[in-house]
Amino acid sequence: MRGSGFRRCTRTSCNERAVATLSYNYSEQVAHLAPIHGVIEPHTYDLCLKHSQSLTVPRGFTIVIDE
Repeated sequence: MRGSGFRRCTRTSCNERAVATLSYNYSEQVAHLAPIHGVIEPHTYDLCLKHSQSLTVPRGFTIVIDE
């Protein structure tokens, strides 16, 4: 996304500005949702406000929301 000035949501067909970063720790069955990171990390997902608020995770996982 070079030159766009912001990152977009990684959900299919969504072009909204990303506001949060989602990552998973599969061994601990934890999903972490945090304000968007300044650096793009592999194996993370950038989400817009709508998709971050409607997030569901796999059964048995816990969501940790960092503010």
